[in-house]
Amino acid sequence: MIAQVVILADGIRATFPAPSRRQKAGWPLSNSLALRGIVWRWRVDTTVFRMAAEAGCPVGQRVALALAFRSKELDWPAAEVPAPGTSCLRVHRAARPVVTLYDSLAMIELIEDLHPDQPLHPADPEARASHRALMALALRGQQRLALVTRAADSGDHDIAMHFLSNVLRRLEATLPPTDEAGGPSNLDIVLAPLLWRILVLDRAFGNHIGIGLPRCMARACSLLGRQEIGRHLNAAAAEAYIASITCRGAVIAARHGLAHWMRALGPEGGEKRLARPQPVKWVVQRPG
Repeated sequence: MIAQVVILADGIRATFPAPSRRQKAGWPLSNSLALRGIVWRWRVDTTVFRMAAEAGCPVGQRVALALAFRSKELDWPAAEVPAPGTSCLRVHRAARPVVTLYDSLAMIELIEDLHPDQPLHPADPEARASHRALMALALRGQQRLALVTRAADSGDHDIAMHFLSNVLRRLEATLPPTDEAGGPSNLDIVLAPLLWRILVLDRAFGNHIGIGLPRCMARACSLLGRQEIGRHLNAAAAEAYIASITCRGAVIAARHGLAHWMRALGPEGGEKRLARPQPVKWVVQRPG
């Protein structure tokens, strides 16, 4: 760490850590050190991010991951739950009004803007625009997956699965290859809860949603290997997620309700053709 040397009035030298870029950017003053008439002030980030959402909510998980990659924790009290299906993030900053957000992508963007020294968006404008488009597509996939896990009959399940597959195919076609050497991005933060849920569902119920998505599944394995993500998307979270789906009586949790899908998609990852009925031979008898 670069140090800053302060020469006091009587010639005594005092060494302190030099301020970082964040400290120079105008963050609130919260502490000071007085020494022989020389006052050193350093800036401490006192921002509090408070989440109001159901436990295991993907919106809250995305916010938690965005903060985890900045070495911060999300204040997510279990008792504070808004209306069903509603998620709310409140940002408390010193000497500023409380900011309340309901849009998931807006939450990610605000966290990005509040951490200018820890950007998770690409520096290149074109790459940044591409990432934002993929983030919106991943969010749509999350919404489609939620409909799949809430379908109460086979007809609704098949329709929801059709729309989910369309979104996942688009995501697979446009997702850049996994860069193991690269750092995390906001795109990874939005993708992680979606891809993690697909893996959990496939392992628990054998739905094979991830079939035909090698790029997405490679990205999922890479993301789950990161400590910041694995700390939140872990076995306990998977168990709670499966329990919530089973308790609501979703068709996806009943193996007998997915006979057609299970026959069409095999565990080896290749599509199978359903058995076609034999054609009926009609015999025409002409009058004598």
